[in-house]
Amino acid sequence: MEVTPPAADAAVNDPDWRAPLLAYLLDEVLPANIIEARRIARRTKMYVATDGELYQCSPSTVGMLMKCIPTHQGKELLEIHADICGHHAAPRLLVGKAFHQGLYWPTTLRDTEEVVCTCEWCHLYAWQTLLPALVLQTIPVTWSFVVWGFDMVGTLRKAPDGFTHLLVAVDKFTKWIEAKPSPKPIPKSPSSSS
Repeated sequence: MEVTPPAADAAVNDPDWRAPLLAYLLDEVLPANIIEARRIARRTKMYVATDGELYQCSPSTVGMLMKCIPTHQGKELLEIHADICGHHAAPRLLVGKAFHQGLYWPTTLRDTEEVVCTCEWCHLYAWQTLLPALVLQTIPVTWSFVVWGFDMVGTLRKAPDGFTHLLVAVDKFTKWIEAKPSPKPIPKSPSSSS
């Protein structure tokens, strides 16, 4: 029993989208259905046939031709998304890379979205919202100098150099503590009432 690879199986089940366009461009053959014939005649204005190959005129860069490939071959090309050199890019970025290589097939964006949606690692590396649940409040530059706590500790036993009191300052922002010995208490200012 011979097993066919999935790409070959897809090629058998999925008719080549390029065949009607090439038939019209090379031999001027249209389908019997009038609506389909009009659609193909209208679509072929964007395509050129050279040496039996179909090329699309690139809308973004004038004069550049993009080689039209079958859909199954385009899907195989998208496997680079998760190979060793893959970087799990977003669908539009993958489409852009395919187009920059000069390749085109009509279901490019839909195929890349399908690949990215089914890729387990893309879900792991997806953009994560890192915003906090609440609005952040900015701290002004002067804030650390505004929230100092001062206290005078004393009267202590007389230390060398005659120190009997201790002036303590605590920065409530960084929890930094400063202490300076003092030989006498610092008088309270007349403006402070405690």
